[in-house]
Amino acid sequence: MFANTSISEPFVLASYGNSSATGSSKDSGRNKSAIYATSHNGSSGSSDGLATVTAQGDGIHIIDLSNLNPVTSQTLGPSTLFSCPAVTQVVSEESKKICTIYAAIQASSDLPQESSGRCIWIWEEDLMNSSGGSREKQEIALPHTITHLCISDELHERVIAISPEGAVSIIHRDGPSIKTRESPLDGAKVFKSFCYSRLACTFLGSQTSSSDGIVVILLYVRNSKLQVSIIHCEDQQAPNEIGTLDIAIESDKLLDVSLSDSGFVTILFQNGSWYSYKLNAGDATSISASPCAEKLQLTSLSFASSPNASSETSLLSLGSSHVLLAGITAGSTREIVLLLWDVQYSVLLTSHSLSIPSTISQSKDVAISLQLSLAKSHALLILSPYLASTTRKSLPGPSALRCSVLAVPFTVPAVSTIANAMGRGPSSDRWLKKPSSDDGTQLGEATSQVLESMRSAVEKGQLKAVNDVFFEWVNKQKASGESIDNEALSYQFVQKVLSVVLQPSKPHSSEVVQYLLQSGSISSNMVEGGLLGALRSKADWPSIELALQKVVDLSEAETMACLKVVVVHHRRQLQSSQDSEGMQVDSIQVIPSLPAFLALCVQYPVTPSTLRAAIREQFTDENTICCVLEAIQLWLAQLSQGHDPFKNSPPQPELLGPPPLDKLLLFLQCIIDATFVSLLQHRPAHRILQDIMSDIEAEVALVDQLGTLRGPLEVFANAEAKASKEAKGGKGKTTSQTDWMQKRKRAHEQVGMAVGLYRLEELVI
Repeated sequence: MFANTSISEPFVLASYGNSSATGSSKDSGRNKSAIYATSHNGSSGSSDGLATVTAQGDGIHIIDLSNLNPVTSQTLGPSTLFSCPAVTQVVSEESKKICTIYAAIQASSDLPQESSGRCIWIWEEDLMNSSGGSREKQEIALPHTITHLCISDELHERVIAISPEGAVSIIHRDGPSIKTRESPLDGAKVFKSFCYSRLACTFLGSQTSSSDGIVVILLYVRNSKLQVSIIHCEDQQAPNEIGTLDIAIESDKLLDVSLSDSGFVTILFQNGSWYSYKLNAGDATSISASPCAEKLQLTSLSFASSPNASSETSLLSLGSSHVLLAGITAGSTREIVLLLWDVQYSVLLTSHSLSIPSTISQSKDVAISLQLSLAKSHALLILSPYLASTTRKSLPGPSALRCSVLAVPFTVPAVSTIANAMGRGPSSDRWLKKPSSDDGTQLGEATSQVLESMRSAVEKGQLKAVNDVFFEWVNKQKASGESIDNEALSYQFVQKVLSVVLQPSKPHSSEVVQYLLQSGSISSNMVEGGLLGALRSKADWPSIELALQKVVDLSEAETMACLKVVVVHHRRQLQSSQDSEGMQVDSIQVIPSLPAFLALCVQYPVTPSTLRAAIREQFTDENTICCVLEAIQLWLAQLSQGHDPFKNSPPQPELLGPPPLDKLLLFLQCIIDATFVSLLQHRPAHRILQDIMSDIEAEVALVDQLGTLRGPLEVFANAEAKASKEAKGGKGKTTSQTDWMQKRKRAHEQVGMAVGLYRLEELVI
């Protein structure tokens, strides 16, 4: 039985305007953002802890995650920029609850130029005193610049500051005591740093260091090595290095690194390679890192297909070997995905997708930065747009872009187990690239030659030659008696055929695609970015309709994107039919009618939550939604008016009439849930909603009336079903005369006895 593992619907914690200063900063890299968020539990009194939001050009805001109420704020003005996320510590003292805020200042009108990036501002406030009672701001200057601040209850009234070069300082909040350990690596830059309680670091042996204080882990990247430095920080002593180790890596092009307090390290590269290691440190001389799983090759995410999307992913350890990955899907329909992996067993435990907020531009000129931070039972997801200096000048209204902090509730087991990982392999297939191999060794010489001939014909634009080569191979397979469906059309072969015939800038063969669809050999993840997106770019609508009937893993986002194109075409036709030049619309593309295509979408299996998200993303215009609702209303009217108890006609094909009522109502409910607020503000939609309500009420009333007949008629329904089944099986043909005579004899006997099956006799004395 699986342990409870889930990601719930994220909600917005805070939203701020995008600071123009950070967007044009020269050092705006992965570690620079317009907004940061951290969390602290401690003695805050909040069941979920406090979130500290640091907004560039605005200030610091502390929010209680249990009730989403603001706790306190420090507004510093548009001239103030921060070097890294601010941190907060809450300590209970008698009847007081002292909240201490530490912030590293990069620039401010009150800060001298020589102190830029080296100054820490400290505020204290009594949270129990509603009238305020905050002490005056303190300033502490450090001998080095700051890229990371961390606090812990193990170091009371102290904060740890880390420099870009790896210098570590312990600072008392009163200022005079600063203990610093300089970096031993000249010219090295810290890629990422982590801070954990010494007691929580189970990968460190008892002989390594004392059990007090906190552990700082610094990660450097240079010379194709990931250098790990482990430093122990105690209350009354200077930082002390426990040990170092090197992990050989494939390149210096890292995207992100995650590290848990149990020693699981994962390293993600720009090409989608994802490695995982387990740290072990019995003593200072035996610190090692051993691979804990095979390398994963991620795909279908923007960073894996575009080098310019390196900021569009983030890793966060959730304890043990559980890692949360935030990313943006590749292809035309972009959405944010949250993937919770168990890297020890290389499986995806659960996932969640959400639309990119409208406050963040989805233009290709605007990159989206994703950052994750851990709270007690939430992950804090930071969404911030980033504009290059050239883009900022050309993009209209960049100041309208906003940064958001989302709280992502999650549930995950405390320890990774193989029992929880078993059976979850198929859920990972969409996000993992299939291992590639040589055509000749896997496909054989004949199929490799077919692929090469098709590729050559596509390059020359000879579609007839493409079809001739493929179908000649198909006919040879059939003539030789081999199984064309199971063996010849293997996953690898079909994937390579699609990569040949669906090249972006080349003409494609619709006949080959439709043959593969009819055979049931195609899955959506065979095509980079999704099958429907590739077919839509080719305007191959017959293949899209066939895919909705034959392919089982189409995403709701792909389906709704196609439906939107059909609805827009339908509206354009309605408008053009009222004009004098109404016959000059879409003469090239043969787009299906709205009822026919909508029927396919309604009958396609969906997940309601994912479908609602796709509808919200695609259907932002109320008039477009009304077109879909009008088609659904016509179907409901046909269903409510088409009940004839005396008509025994054969069933119609599904595509010739309305879809089944249960699927139609499920699709309608998803549309209403996703767009109801917008429809209430759109007056033309009111009539359509009222008509739909009337049809559904009539259908419900009919169901209630028919429900009273279920008991009496169930015997006859079972008999009719049995007779139909026997007729289909060929029974009853030779003994039809005997059966007829027996039925007639029983009918005469019942009339003679004057007793019917449901006859009521009343005797009055």
